[in-house]
Amino acid sequence: MKEGLKTGIIHTSYGAHGYPTAFSLIAEHGYDCVDYQSFVNIESDFFKLPLPEFEKELIHQKALIEGYGLTVSQAHAPWRTPKDGDPEERKLWREAMKKAIYGTSVLGCHRFIVHTLLPYMDGPDHPEEVWALNEDFIADLADYASKYDIKVCVENLPFPLYPLSTVEAVCELVDKLKRDNLKVCLDTGHAAIFKKERVGDAVRYIGTRLEAVHIHDNMGDTDSHMIPGEGIIDWEDFATALSEIGFDKVISLETGTDYDLYPECEWDERERALADFAKDLAKKAAK
Repeated sequence: MKEGLKTGIIHTSYGAHGYPTAFSLIAEHGYDCVDYQSFVNIESDFFKLPLPEFEKELIHQKALIEGYGLTVSQAHAPWRTPKDGDPEERKLWREAMKKAIYGTSVLGCHRFIVHTLLPYMDGPDHPEEVWALNEDFIADLADYASKYDIKVCVENLPFPLYPLSTVEAVCELVDKLKRDNLKVCLDTGHAAIFKKERVGDAVRYIGTRLEAVHIHDNMGDTDSHMIPGEGIIDWEDFATALSEIGFDKVISLETGTDYDLYPECEWDERERALADFAKDLAKKAAK
């Protein structure tokens, strides 16, 4: 196996167990890492903490995670969309992003996954404005993150009418901004909206820009975050593509057991099966 090719999962996928039990189970099921998701909601009591208390809580969480032999491989940025045409809202949004980047550094993590700004979702009427806003926004985040040795990983999105959804558009943005710490996060479910089962081709297109992955499945129509194998994605080809480009980071899942659909007596079996999929994918991708 390539050095550094590990497995991880969003820590919230085990949230039904409560914490710290969730972290103990993630470790018990064989994952190496967690994808930290607690920055996504800036309205949470946690995110609203004053910076010293915010830092103190993150230090506590880091110790808890590492106590189970895990590390934080990547952290997801806030994802709420700023209001259309509201400069003050965007200013606050930038500050929230920078707080999350600082929090990522406190966790000892070096990958920050970010969505591009979504000022217009109803059609491609303003592509130039969307590009201009995002060039400024993403460049600013990358420059700030470089102070903490953090790579900003821009994620592809699942919205057909949005001009920065596709892998090709995200790569164009990353190439244009020319920051050494600016990379790509491939979301397989989002890519399937455009590529259908051939998500491996998205891996090949991204190539060495690929720093992080969000792995989940769907039927090629909606972003349903299905368990891999329940949708249409060709996972054998995906693993082959990762091997071809020499991907050596973390196989990180952005899905989990839908606890509402199954009795608690089945949870462990389903969680272990998902962890086994991640480990098998990591082995195939390392060949």
